[in-house]
Amino acid sequence: MMLALAVDGQAQTSRDWENPAVLGINKLPYHATLQLPSRWHECKEIVSLDGEWFFHWSRKPEERPVDFYAEHFDVSAWDKIKVPGNWQTQGFGTPIYTNIDYPFKRDRPSVTSEPPRDWTAYENRNPVGSYVTYINVTKAMLSQNLILHFGGVHSAMYVWLNGKLVGYSQNSMSPAEFDVTQYLHEGENKLAVEVYRWCDGSYLEDQDMWRLSGIFREVQLWVRPWCILPTTM
Repeated sequence: MMLALAVDGQAQTSRDWENPAVLGINKLPYHATLQLPSRWHECKEIVSLDGEWFFHWSRKPEERPVDFYAEHFDVSAWDKIKVPGNWQTQGFGTPIYTNIDYPFKRDRPSVTSEPPRDWTAYENRNPVGSYVTYINVTKAMLSQNLILHFGGVHSAMYVWLNGKLVGYSQNSMSPAEFDVTQYLHEGENKLAVEVYRWCDGSYLEDQDMWRLSGIFREVQLWVRPWCILPTTM
């Protein structure tokens, strides 16, 4: 079930990432891609947001900077991280390999219940990565329909533009897209993304693999002519 909500408010007050009824807020419907992957960079309608972003890592949700998305919040002293990329391969947090059990205490839908003391998740109880980058938008772009595309984020995220909450997504291995036309203005725009290492969906994303986190695929701003578009789901 995906929800389309009015999200002009500020920081989220509910734990959507531990609510099985919420898979996304204000996301556009999934669709097939007709893009040629090896040539997208030649397309002037696709603006890549890949590169170095400002980054802050927190051991648990309670320690995250709750208002970092605000336009006045100064992140200039934060660390930098490469996007796309994983936190753990860039010095933030601990990579976990497990093939037979969850890396957090099994207590559905919670991912923050207290595990054994010798688990990584005992001290790092669902780490949060706070990301910030800036997008330059021209007047000509504002006459088009602007779509923010995330190729893959593990495992759940909230997205803000210029201090306003755009939406929420989980489902790590599938793209998440948002219509952000109304949130952007001419000049510099602040994009803030709050990523949670685990969510209730992590119970389904249990594979024999390394457990890594972050914005691990491309981030793009699509600039396209107005047409009849499907509404959010």
